[in-house]
Amino acid sequence: MLDKSKILNSHINTKKIFVKIWEGDVLISELSVKEQIEIENIMFDKQSIDNTKIHLDMETFNKQKILALSYGIVNEDGSKMFTQEELEKLPSVNNPLDEIYNEIMEFNKPKK
Repeated sequence: MLDKSKILNSHINTKKIFVKIWEGDVLISELSVKEQIEIENIMFDKQSIDNTKIHLDMETFNKQKILALSYGIVNEDGSKMFTQEELEKLPSVNNPLDEIYNEIMEFNKPKK
């Protein structure tokens, strides 16, 4: 039987992904409950719902994406590699952040 200390001290998993454009590996992380809630709060703050579909404007989606990237790209010690401000300053041409964002979101899907 699990106890509280085992649950609270459980390890957050990471995954190494190869980023072709940057010619190297990047480490992505599972998100904490707090991080997931913050990302969801951005998504659901400015939404419109039409027949059970949620529509986000691009500004809201981009804020959510930058936050997910800043939480999900980590150093080997698990610390966050980038701040939101640093990610916003990266050039948009030949930028693999969409690919990394998709990997982070896939890695953080509930496991069946």
